[in-house]
Amino acid sequence: MNIVNNVFWITDREIDLLRATAALPFSLGGFDSLDSILTTLRVDVILEPGVIESQDYTILEKNLEFWKKAAERLKRHRERNAYSEELYQEALRNIEELNYELRVCPNYLLRGMYCARKNVIKLYPDEMQQEYGGQRMNELLISTLAHEAMHAYFNRREGEKYPNVFHVEEPLAEFGMLLWLHETDCGGGGYYQWAYDDVRKKKNCYRYGAKLMDQHLKAGPKSQERCYLEKYRIRLIPNTMLSVHNGTVSLPERGEILPLVKIEGYRSFRPRWENVYEYPPRYYYDEETDTLCLDGYWDDISLTNAPDIVIEGKSEVFMFSPAVKHLYLGPLFCTNDIRHVYPICLCPVYVSPMNRVYAEVNNILVYKKNNKPVLPSLGEGLYKINRDGEWGVIDDNFKQVIPCKYDDIHITSQGTYIVMKDGEEYTVDKFGNPIK
Repeated sequence: MNIVNNVFWITDREIDLLRATAALPFSLGGFDSLDSILTTLRVDVILEPGVIESQDYTILEKNLEFWKKAAERLKRHRERNAYSEELYQEALRNIEELNYELRVCPNYLLRGMYCARKNVIKLYPDEMQQEYGGQRMNELLISTLAHEAMHAYFNRREGEKYPNVFHVEEPLAEFGMLLWLHETDCGGGGYYQWAYDDVRKKKNCYRYGAKLMDQHLKAGPKSQERCYLEKYRIRLIPNTMLSVHNGTVSLPERGEILPLVKIEGYRSFRPRWENVYEYPPRYYYDEETDTLCLDGYWDDISLTNAPDIVIEGKSEVFMFSPAVKHLYLGPLFCTNDIRHVYPICLCPVYVSPMNRVYAEVNNILVYKKNNKPVLPSLGEGLYKINRDGEWGVIDDNFKQVIPCKYDDIHITSQGTYIVMKDGEEYTVDKFGNPIK
């Protein structure tokens, strides 16, 4: 473990203490000590001078705004008897928790931090000297190193970085730190009891680390909490919070593994859906690729504040912004009437391979059951399609019948077509040949 000491008053004895305790045997996810975690993952430990103020207020405020919107949406669903009361009550509990943190937690000073971008742990001894009358430096140095080592462990596997989900990862890092102190008997057990009391009295979400430790000790060495700690290198939506109900802390289920969306000619991306629940309608707009992503069940649900989407009435008519060039339908996308999603014929469509109802052929949406295009039908196996703002016709085999070069196309009662171009109307047959 590489330690860089930039604090003049930290002695070699304290550096040696950090090295010795980090080397204590501790099994976690294939590693055998904290030193093994940090050395293998090439995480440097830097003792930095100065006192750094935490920015957690920003995180709390963003999370509160998110959950207020989620509660409003779930309330509308509840009024339609569309979803269970449990989801709505969970959103209310999250709002209450966040309001509590904002009310009772002043900006506090950082003991340490893990910087994922630089892959370093920073410890702030100057801040630690201000706590407990400067009498708990050993405990603070050791416990903070263990806490930040948990963040490094969570964040990296085979070089991939995972997002820090504040209200899940911070309590979990505290739990991991307490577990390490307990299982290594660091400081003859005295360090563990001090750290447990320190965590339990905190006013923010960190305090749940002590509750997770209680639940682990009650369940035994192979508790769900310890198993979750080992496996917590997963993707969760950043606003996810622990579920705390009737005194029990429940850790969130493993987040879905979101497949990469591959848009021809662009870099791939993962949708960051705008809500935490899988079944209600959700959306994401990727600006770099001009892609609107839709997922979940879309029918008779009013969605407000969605970028580039306008819902008109109960029929759920979608109107595109001109900037949207591609449509992606996620693994759970479904609707009672696909005609409500009018943009399917306006631009290339991409579909998650995990979707059970729809697929794509040549960027055209099809039903999996019969491989037929999901486009406005013109009869006789012909379909109306739009590319780059111009209309044309394709057949059942996705072959072009009439090129996409018209401003609009309408079928007549005689089976011919009226095509419009630059304000002029022409009559053509089903192959696009002019009819005089």
